[in-house]
Amino acid sequence: MLTPNIPYGIMFHHFFNDEHPKGQGAISANQLRKIINFIGRENILSADEWMNRRLTDSLEENQICLTFDDGLRCQYDVALPVLEDLGITAFWMVYSSSLLGTCERLELYRYYRTVKFAHTKDFYESFFTTIKEDEVYKNILEAMENFNPKSYLQEYSFYSDQDREFRYIRDNVINTQTYFKIMDKMLEDSGIITEKLIKKLWMDNSCIQNLHKKNHKIGLHTHTHPTRVDLLTESEQFKEYKTNFMHLSNLINQPIKAMSHPCNRYNKKTLELLKKLGIVIGFRANLEQIKYTTLECPRNDHMHILKMIP
Repeated sequence: MLTPNIPYGIMFHHFFNDEHPKGQGAISANQLRKIINFIGRENILSADEWMNRRLTDSLEENQICLTFDDGLRCQYDVALPVLEDLGITAFWMVYSSSLLGTCERLELYRYYRTVKFAHTKDFYESFFTTIKEDEVYKNILEAMENFNPKSYLQEYSFYSDQDREFRYIRDNVINTQTYFKIMDKMLEDSGIITEKLIKKLWMDNSCIQNLHKKNHKIGLHTHTHPTRVDLLTESEQFKEYKTNFMHLSNLINQPIKAMSHPCNRYNKKTLELLKKLGIVIGFRANLEQIKYTTLECPRNDHMHILKMIP
């Protein structure tokens, strides 16, 4: 038993090979095969079948689907060949700004800390040193005074205390503009040319269309991947999802029906606007919630599964 009596999805993000660097949490094609073998190929349904069974409440225990968030090129290059070899179709949740030529900072910053730092802890040391020079540092000290990393993001057991501290500051203490300012300052002398990274980091429109032709399920993941969708106004949320919906629907010539919540952040208004867009299946990023609607289907992070494999 991998979970307590609930069918669920497995959530994947980053993969590595000779072309794509091995960042924090990234896995190889071989590790993906190990995860699939551990779960049992017979327990993994095609994306269409899993969705249809979920909507008709006919999923059986341990019937799993695979999901890939963020529309990353490493997923297409490393994971897709494995899926094709095993005859598996999956959900691919894509944010659309990169498809229009924008090098979104979330992924850019991850690439930077992967290729410019030997260890993630080295990046955190540099980040915290840089932020001490900013006027917002006083607010950070106050916010962290009673912060207990062990009690934050407990559902992600593979996060270190530094991971939790960094994410708490980024998502709860400083605003987006301040975070961008700090990270851009760190990037200044890195030698990274952002314009050249778009094709390296993300799939392009033809990749999305090819996935659709191969019967994979394309889903929404907002337009720009804000880390706190729940803090956006209703109109800001609608713009994020409507723009995402229109671009992806036009690409595959049919309305998008699935989605996943970036960083597991959403609220009641989010669910209402997704229904207005005709979305029928949505995925959370953990297994913590007790009751699940069809727009809040649970997912287990692949890192949890990997830790179970002997």
